[in-house]
Amino acid sequence: MTSQADLKQLDPDQLRTVAAQLLQQVQSKDQELGRKDRELGRKDRELGRKNRELGRKNQELRRKNQELGHKDQEIARQSKEI
Repeated sequence: MTSQADLKQLDPDQLRTVAAQLLQQVQSKDQELGRKDRELGRKDRELGRKNRELGRKNQELRRKNQELGHKDQEIARQSKEI
């Protein structure tokens, strides 16, 4: 980028050219930021969906483990009766 000392040496047309280049850079960075923001939003929604899915699977596994625990207790009780 041009330093402040260099800018003082430029005539108005050259300054307009520099300003136009800087505006182009700002617009480009703004578009890039917009793309990254949309990508981050998609990833955030995907992470939320996966967290909910994991939560459901975790609840299901807990329920199944409890059922297995009850069955183990029942088998142990029946084994004692034999």
